[in-house]
Amino acid sequence: METLLNRNFKVKGIIECSYIPSSGVYTEHLEGIEVQVWCKVPMQAILLGKAFTDSNGEYILEFEMDSPVSYIDDGKIKDVFIKTYYNGEEINPISLDNDAAAYFDELTPQPSLTFKVAVNDLVKQLKEQNSWQYLDRLWIFATEYQQHATISLKNPTTGTLTEISSPTWTTGLGYNGNGSSQYLDTNFAPATGGQYALNNASFGIYSRTNSNSGTPVDIGVYTGTYANSIQARTSNVLQPRINCASSGSIANTDSRGLFSVTRSSSTLFSAYKNGVLQADVSNTSTALATNKFFIMANCSNGTASNWSTRQYSLAFIGTGNIDQTKLYLVLQAFANTLGFNV
Repeated sequence: METLLNRNFKVKGIIECSYIPSSGVYTEHLEGIEVQVWCKVPMQAILLGKAFTDSNGEYILEFEMDSPVSYIDDGKIKDVFIKTYYNGEEINPISLDNDAAAYFDELTPQPSLTFKVAVNDLVKQLKEQNSWQYLDRLWIFATEYQQHATISLKNPTTGTLTEISSPTWTTGLGYNGNGSSQYLDTNFAPATGGQYALNNASFGIYSRTNSNSGTPVDIGVYTGTYANSIQARTSNVLQPRINCASSGSIANTDSRGLFSVTRSSSTLFSAYKNGVLQADVSNTSTALATNKFFIMANCSNGTASNWSTRQYSLAFIGTGNIDQTKLYLVLQAFANTLGFNV
């Protein structure tokens, strides 16, 4: 004869409701939200109990269960989930992707719900298009707080960049330098950084400025006679190179948008603007740079040169497996959502 024991459970919580009109984000506590606690068991779900929020958004839910049962382990109920209803309609809360949540954990203070939803959608879309797994870094500079701009969305605990000589940062738009001393040190060296490889590599940068003066490097690293760099517009020419000694030379009269360069061959690389192939450049790969990528300048054997005054909203580094057209479409949709698009 099996002996059953009664177990009493209490669930306490608080529900905050955020509204996102065009004027901003507002948070309120609503009375009368129905909270249901359910348990997943084989072939069905069991309603364990329900309660309603008070005027402070708080609720307390108590229920009793017999034990032993398969879904109670060491006094804990497994596979529990919550449903919420208001005026008879189910409320669907945001389901945060684990990688998006890891990024938010590194941000101080926490961003708005608007930003979180946009980033969460971005991560999910990057995974759906099979780009996420091939990224080493993805920095979003067009953030709500400056500290957030230094954290990489991909690998957030190891991908922090360093601001050199206090470059200008503008809320919701990104960084720009003074053209003489300010830049960003990514702390990412191609030779030791991650998946980035000699014949399987890519990187890119999103510029919001159209300029044609000087010889600025938007993102770059140079070691000895081989380099990785993008010069979006110098004398109306786009000059990209990746893991090689010389650059391509492609006509370009606008330095705004997403510029990227990718290599998946030892004999040629490809240059893109806004996801559109600009040219395949015949050029043999030589070696991986041991110095670190700089943004708004070139890292020339460890020393900054070719500083830029353009404004940048995001940058990425990864492998040559990334489909640059699909990547641009997702990043541009993200830019449209947050308003830094060009």
